[in-house]
Amino acid sequence: MQVKTADNLCVICGNVIPEGRQACPNCEAQVDASANRIMSKVNDEVEQAFRQGYTTGFEEAMKTACGLKQENARLQRENDYLRSTIQRHSSEEVEYE
Repeated sequence: MQVKTADNLCVICGNVIPEGRQACPNCEAQVDASANRIMSKVNDEVEQAFRQGYTTGFEEAMKTACGLKQENARLQRENDYLRSTIQRHSSEEVEYE
């Protein structure tokens, strides 16, 4: 005969369990199934958040890259204009001498 004491009862349902356990096999199986569903949902939400953050970060990086490319093209045109202006002034100075 087993005596019901606090140390040999399932913490969930109160059934007698073997020494060294905290839950009976039935409750443990239910908890494991619930934990798997919860973790699956958490992992899915984490995955979705990661993908959304990655996509957002990628889009922002692409916008920045496009802006830098446009700025580079503008600076290149400005540089070309200034070089041609300097060359034109240099050739005019040579003609005046």
